[in-house]
Amino acid sequence: CFFDDSFGSDGKKGCLRLDGNFSNGGVYVAATKKLKDINATSLKFQIKAPGFESIGLRIGDGTGQCFQRNIQIENKDAWQSVEIPCFTAGSNNISFWGGAEDGFWHPPISGISICMHSVKNGEKKGFIWLDDIEVQTTGTK
Repeated sequence: CFFDDSFGSDGKKGCLRLDGNFSNGGVYVAATKKLKDINATSLKFQIKAPGFESIGLRIGDGTGQCFQRNIQIENKDAWQSVEIPCFTAGSNNISFWGGAEDGFWHPPISGISICMHSVKNGEKKGFIWLDDIEVQTTGTK
């Protein structure tokens, strides 16, 4: 990951570029942020991901349980908005493990990871840009 100050989704400078090089193997790279004492209700961000039709998202809850899902995006070289309104497993191909391991969300959020999977079509390298990452809250812990 590195900070690219050449442009951002809102026309202002600054965004995060996540690069993956899978020449020697591997299946994903991730941009991860640990969080503390936030009662999250949803997650929003901007993404520019030419060559990709989906990304992975991992969200940790207060018990250490990790929820993972694939997020469908458009394969285009333009910014697009993504909003994830609910973290509970049981639908939308969400898997979970660790912590309570019960598939139910237990606040507060402990962290997020936005994952870029290995590149398709035989390519060994790829990149995505991320911007305006926001955790929406209820205002209480």
